[in-house]
Amino acid sequence: MNTNKKVFKEQVQAYIIQSMNHENVHEKDIREQLQCTVKDFYSYYVRGNIQSEFISFMQGLPTGFNIDYTYHNISEVVKGWFENCGETYVQKDNETDFFYKIIYREFSKLCREYNVTL
Repeated sequence: MNTNKKVFKEQVQAYIIQSMNHENVHEKDIREQLQCTVKDFYSYYVRGNIQSEFISFMQGLPTGFNIDYTYHNISEVVKGWFENCGETYVQKDNETDFFYKIIYREFSKLCREYNVTL
């Protein structure tokens, strides 16, 4: 299962953009949505590895960043990403870990693209 295909990355980034909905921020302003999410993240307790802390932040169901959190929904989302790329999907034992790491990876890329410091 290849997660480096452009179409795979674009699906994950679209999912992230769709999941951000901070109040008082125009939904089309991706840079501002990213900035609000990063600000919320840093108001959360950050003291260690950024990736680990961001995953913990996402698992805390932050307001304004509404990603899926149930095993079933995460499984369906991941399955859809692979199938939409023409890849054969094989469910992993550590699917939720995979999901959160992919979200972090692509969120970081979006931040770099929109010049937002994470």
